[in-house]
Amino acid sequence: MFKKSFNTSLEIAFIVTIAINIIFYVFTGEIAELFAYSSANAGLAVMIADSLRTVGLYIVIVPFGLIASSYFQSIGKGTYSLFISIMRELVLIILSIIIFAVVLGWGATGVYVGLVIGALIGSTFAYLLGKYHLNKPLELVQILKKIN
Repeated sequence: MFKKSFNTSLEIAFIVTIAINIIFYVFTGEIAELFAYSSANAGLAVMIADSLRTVGLYIVIVPFGLIASSYFQSIGKGTYSLFISIMRELVLIILSIIIFAVVLGWGATGVYVGLVIGALIGSTFAYLLGKYHLNKPLELVQILKKIN
């Protein structure tokens, strides 16, 4: 039951986020203009459009980590969920942003790229941990229950 829910959630999230990304790419200019609506802010439109294109990848990646984290919460493994969230949001994303924006000197682009790379690493780890937990042999699950 959990395996089907996990996989179905991932499929739905992937389809929805791809649709959102297509909208972002098709209407990037129009969306950017919403935030840079005055002539004084016109220079921001290009920067906003670039950020939307990069952050769109973040939107596709994050559900894999969030669904894995939610899975662990639903089975009573809140500590795993908390660990995954802290690693993804506070460690990997911030570390990646510092590396790309500051160390490599990419500036604002480094912030966007760091956000995506940190989320990719963290969400991949969370997804693999969730899949591993779902596919553990039943005997191992029973042994772990006896230990806990």
